[in-house]
Amino acid sequence: MFGRVFHLLSHLERATALNERKFPLSKPKDTNVPARTVTSKDSGKKKKKEEKSEEEQQFESFMSEVESDLRDEAMNNLWKNYSAYIVGAALALVAGVSGYQLYNNYASERREQMAMTYAAAAEAVDSGSFDDALSKLKAIKQVSGEGYSSVARLAEASVLIDQDKMAEALSIYELLAASDSDPVFRDLAVILKTMHSMDTADPGTLEVELAPLSGLGQPFRHSALELSALLAAKQGARKRAQQYLAEILDDPSAPSGLMSRARDLADLYAAEGVSSETDANIDDLSDTPS
Repeated sequence: MFGRVFHLLSHLERATALNERKFPLSKPKDTNVPARTVTSKDSGKKKKKEEKSEEEQQFESFMSEVESDLRDEAMNNLWKNYSAYIVGAALALVAGVSGYQLYNNYASERREQMAMTYAAAAEAVDSGSFDDALSKLKAIKQVSGEGYSSVARLAEASVLIDQDKMAEALSIYELLAASDSDPVFRDLAVILKTMHSMDTADPGTLEVELAPLSGLGQPFRHSALELSALLAAKQGARKRAQQYLAEILDDPSAPSGLMSRARDLADLYAAEGVSSETDANIDDLSDTPS
């Protein structure tokens, strides 16, 4: 059991790290295209494009920090959920339970096979062999237990994102979020789905979906609050965004990096001013039917 948890932790880190891969903001220029005279109008367009590119780069950098903290948060939550199994495994070994030892030997070999297959899938991703990686990950899902299956799903979604198949990746996140797997994996799927659909989905709907994850004691509370603040601000609801951020800033257990970003965002929203009377409170939002 200890090996299972250890592998889960290490491979979940790999799976969530894959989500940090980004696509180039623009394709390389075609050197065969004939040059033409640059007018002042063209120059203005180019400048505007560069400004937009810089904004996109800043947002990517910000989201990269969010994903890094999310990965750490995921690792900590898995440890909390599975540490009892680690203690149980240690006690069983000390007691010398032969049946447990026989099962553990068999399970260990099985875990090794899953780990090797997963490692091969990761190498396939690094070499750009996405179809091969997806094939290996699907094999893991079919023959492994709940933990590896959930990790394989997350990794599969990451590979699909690398292939610019966002709709398929979001579908995997939705299926995992609605499954009966460990709550840590379900909640992580909701968080990742939100992060990768902020520019395409309705921000109000995403904010409502995050509401159950932002309550006290929830494993991804801080990440859910941060994303909720961004979604509220996207709707022009600065007051509600500040409420989310205040919950982070008032919680000493929040990760330092996330706390720093929350402080910066709170200062930014305060400088921009509260939006309007239609800016609902968090409590009002939590009563909204999903």
